[in-house]
This record gives sequence, structure tokens and C-alpha cells, in this order.
Amino acid sequence: MSGIAGPAMIGRVVLGRYRTEHTIAVGGQATLYKGVDTRSGEPVAIKQLSLPRSEPARSEEIGRAKLVRSIALGHPNLIDTVDGGEQDGDGYLVMPFVEGRDLERVVRDNGGPLRAEVAVSLVTDVLRGAGALHKIGLVHRDIKPGNVLVTNESRAVLIDPGLCTRLGCPSLSSSTSWVGTAGWMPPEQAMTRRVDERADIYSCGALLYLVLTANLLADGGDTQEILDAVSTSDPVPPRDINPGIPGSLESACLRMLARDPRDRPGSAEEAIRLLSPRAQRPPRCLRCGRPSEQGKACGECTARPSGSLLEFDRGPLAGELFVVPLGIYSVGRDQLKPNEHEISRKQMDVRCTRRACTIADAGSVNTVTVDGHAARSHTPITQGSRIRFGSSAATCHTV
Repeated sequence: MSGIAGPAMIGRVVLGRYRTEHTIAVGGQATLYKGVDTRSGEPVAIKQLSLPRSEPARSEEIGRAKLVRSIALGHPNLIDTVDGGEQDGDGYLVMPFVEGRDLERVVRDNGGPLRAEVAVSLVTDVLRGAGALHKIGLVHRDIKPGNVLVTNESRAVLIDPGLCTRLGCPSLSSSTSWVGTAGWMPPEQAMTRRVDERADIYSCGALLYLVLTANLLADGGDTQEILDAVSTSDPVPPRDINPGIPGSLESACLRMLARDPRDRPGSAEEAIRLLSPRAQRPPRCLRCGRPSEQGKACGECTARPSGSLLEFDRGPLAGELFVVPLGIYSVGRDQLKPNEHEISRKQMDVRCTRRACTIADAGSVNTVTVDGHAARSHTPITQGSRIRFGSSAATCHTV
């Protein structure tokens, strides 16, 4: 290997056409330079892979980046890898140069947490980019602030696909050590287990935690201490750090950060649904399905609120919040989500008084369960109760 790095790299032409101009960032695994394509005159970003890497590891990263190129072309939330190869023992990846700041700097320049709607918009962009990778069977595995570029138009772009792997593959490199970045990877990735799209969803949850609180998910200590912390401890609730965060957005963030991947949203699309309504949609009345306001009678059916809410975080209803009104009524597809055939026309029966609320399955195709038990007769729902039917799941909250 050549050992050329730092100032000696400036002005050097790599892969026969890309000249480095100045250093953008230096990391533990790579150095990023701004450069120019000497044939087209277009500005480029040139990633030089760290010298200690073995030749197979460099070749793996270059190959993965080239594989991503087919989906990245034209996608607004992914950076295309336009070229890659090896020269004099060093590995290089070449990408279009995009003006902007990485997400960590955006938070630092802001002097604290971002507004909730801005935070949701940026993380949703990252989820869209990750979701495009998932659709071709890849997991990014290294989503972190340094790999998220926020353009001058406030669009987030996911960069550096060099650690992508196939869905369901172990999180190992050719040297059989874990890959990724401590503090941003999920527990299963740190333990070198098989990973799927839910690993990237966890990392996006860690990004959301950062932009909402201006705090790291796990801070201090060495790499192993950080890995141990995220594997054994739940994060400090975001609202404990920033009380201005909406409670429903905090719940979405913590759902994405669940230590067990089975408790996270199952796809990028589901995570986007979980986030997008938070800043945009009002709660809906469970009885009639119309927009409602917490603490007030429904403007459509005039039903009075009971003080209970159902917050959906999985399935086609992910991101929806329903006010549970007083009375005896049936709830089904028309109230929850018209034209969604996974939901039965009569899904559940509700009985709700000032003293207690109960639900029962209404003979639906997808049996309603409460805390894992089939609700064949009226079953009480209280703070924290988990209600499921089909792929949909909700948590009961009392206010």
C-alpha cells in the first residue's frame, strides 16, 4: 500500500481522472476529499479508504458501493457512487460533490435541538434513502450524522454506502469483526447477528434522538462501554431532556430504538408513517373516525372523551392517534381506515364509561388481542395496554 495521506494527497490524481483539492473530513476508517473530475470539470467527493484495511476489505467496500449505484441514480435522498477502484494499494470511492453540512454540524450550528417538524422532515428523508436500499435487498449498516448530508435546500441525503450488506446477512466484515459505528448501530449488529432493514431503522431512531435532544444516545466511555450501554439499557426519554417534544413523537422515537428488532417498525415505510402524522394530523375519534380534539367532545358525533387514547405504531395505522370516547359502539374499517382490507368491517366492540374502558373482538378475520390474549369477551384496557389485530398494534394511554 502506498501510505500517501494528509497533505501529500492534495493535488494527486486518482483512478486516472480525479484530482484532490482539499480535505473535507478525516475519520477512523476513511478520509474524504473534495476534488474535481479532470475530464468533465465537475466537482466530486473522493473517499480514500483507511490504509490499515486489508485488500479484501477494501474490495468488498468498493463492490458494495458500485452495487448501490443502480438505485442511487436519480434518488433525491441517496448519493450515487460514480466510480471506485484501487490505486497503489489504496481504495477509492468517488461521488458527486453536494454543498451542505453533515447532520452533526447542523445540530451544533443550531445551538441545540431542532424544531420537531424540521427533525421529522430530515429523518424522514434518511428513511426514504434507506428504504430505497432495502427495496434492492441491502442494509446500509452505517447510518450516523457524519453520513447524512443536509443540503442548502434542507434536504437530507444518505451517503457512504460502502458498508451495505445483503438483508439477513451477519454484521461481519471479512475480518470477522463487527462493522458500523458504536452509538448508532443496534444491539444485534454489535453482537454480529444477522441484520435486516430494522437495523437501519434503529440508526434512524438514534438520529431522531440527536436532532430532538441535541444529545447522543450513548455518550462517554470507550467503544465497548457504548455498545454495552445500548445493548442493556433503555435510553433516557427524549422529553426528559427536551420537554417541548410532543409525547407522540417521543413514543415514535423510542419505538424505533427498541432493543428487540421485533418491537421496531418493520420497514422504512412503516417508520415514515409512524413519524409523518405526528406533526401534521390531529387525533381522530375512535367512534366515527373524524378528526377530534383531546379533552373535547367530537365535533362530528358529539361523543365525549373518556380520557383514553389509542396510539398505533405498527401496520397500516402506524402513526394514527385515536381519542376513545364514552359510550357503546363498534369500530371497524370505516372508522379506522376505509378501503384497508386487512381491517374487518366490524373489528371490535367498545364499552367505555368514566370508570373503565373495555374492548372485545367483533368476530373479525384478524382477532383482536389485549396484552397477548384474545379479547373474545370484553377486556379492560388501561395505561400501557397493547392492542393488536392483523399487523396493526396500538398502545393505550390515559390522560
